[in-house]
Amino acid sequence: MKTSVKTKPPRCQCGQRAKCIGDPSCKEEATRKNLIKIIQIDRKQSDLDDGVWQEILKRFGGVEVDGRVSLTTLTTANLQALLNERREKGMSPSPQVSEKITLINEMWKELHQQGKVFDPSEKAMRNAVKVHHKGIDRLEWATPNQLHKIISMLKSWKRRESNDKPTRNSKN
Repeated sequence: MKTSVKTKPPRCQCGQRAKCIGDPSCKEEATRKNLIKIIQIDRKQSDLDDGVWQEILKRFGGVEVDGRVSLTTLTTANLQALLNERREKGMSPSPQVSEKITLINEMWKELHQQGKVFDPSEKAMRNAVKVHHKGIDRLEWATPNQLHKIISMLKSWKRRESNDKPTRNSKN
């Protein structure tokens, strides 16, 4: 007697079942949810008073719901603009992100010690990240998932045969 194994259908980025995979509006909704998560983390870590936070949300087009301005009422473009402003004002990375950045820096230095990269500087490492992961200008602004992909990339570099020639990643 054969037993059938039930497999779950693939999920889209938004968390729904496969019906919306490839739909551009779905990708935008996933981006929107990610922006909201990042901004909420920053809000929890910041010392902003609630009244100031409400004014910031209003300035970016937030709508008052039940006497409070809600982050979810902002458009994707306004969420991105708010996040960019928070970054410019020194948004601090979460402890989880800080740990991954430290690991990335250590791995980069190990690659230099192994002779797989010429320049051990942080600038060279940032340039390599920019080349291989478009849209990441600073590691502090990357999502945990993006940092995980960078770590995976560096691990694969470390595993390459030791007779590979070093890679030039920056022009000083």
